[in-house]
Amino acid sequence: MKIHLLFCCLYVLFLLGCDSLHYRQYVVKDVSLKDQETASVILANAAHIATLEDVTAESSMPKTLAYYEEKPEMRSGFKVWLGARIYNEDLVIDLSCFHPGWSSPRTYKSAEATLSQELPKVFGERLTIDPQPPVPFR
Repeated sequence: MKIHLLFCCLYVLFLLGCDSLHYRQYVVKDVSLKDQETASVILANAAHIATLEDVTAESSMPKTLAYYEEKPEMRSGFKVWLGARIYNEDLVIDLSCFHPGWSSPRTYKSAEATLSQELPKVFGERLTIDPQPPVPFR
């Protein structure tokens, strides 16, 4: 019993000390140019609220519509990324970060809240959140 309790305590300490990946993917099916423009406005708003800076020019991802990163002076550990790209005929929006412990940083939560609220209003049933399997990066 003591060994089991000790193992459980060590396991919890191990988990608390690990970095966790926070990741959300939004996919909008069959997007038009107008859809892309609308999504770009929503992303810019989410990035502004979350204090992310536009680094689209630095993206190496093909067919990138927008790419934002957390400003260096605002980082709480690792940076938060928000990007939108075209994959086949679909719009794929990726929000992610690594962060110490289990909770996600304020910047990530802020961007996620804005996207989760605004994207369903505009794209309705064409929007899928966290598709399985996720859309690959290449």
